[in-house]
Amino acid sequence: MTDETFYYCKEILKQIQYADPNAMNCWGVIVGHNCFALPETKERRAGIKMETNGFIHKGRVDIDLTWRDDYTIKFYDKSGKVVSTIERVYSPELCRTLDIHIEVLNTLLNLELIRNADWFWHTYDCMVLSQIKMQ
Repeated sequence: MTDETFYYCKEILKQIQYADPNAMNCWGVIVGHNCFALPETKERRAGIKMETNGFIHKGRVDIDLTWRDDYTIKFYDKSGKVVSTIERVYSPELCRTLDIHIEVLNTLLNLELIRNADWFWHTYDCMVLSQIKMQ
């Protein structure tokens, strides 16, 4: 790998840490332990590979800086197959996009489903009433 590749990899890490200094800790990522530089290819200028231990995604995540100066994010399953790819992610959106898919995506979807479910509010009202009766 060239010095230029390492420079771009450091810039990717800086952009994530600038957006949220604690994000990588929350994902269980430690640079040099489970986060490594990826070499230049035809599709990417540089990239990083990290093993996450998030609430939603546990496993490998690749962040590729493309030649168009945007990012492609790939999520892998335990067998090493790509399960999800997000393309055309720009620098200001990188950390939040990663956080949503590593930590909070299903939680947000479940909350939205709960908000729209009439049965939830009925159940909630019954629980509140039973709490009041117990006091």
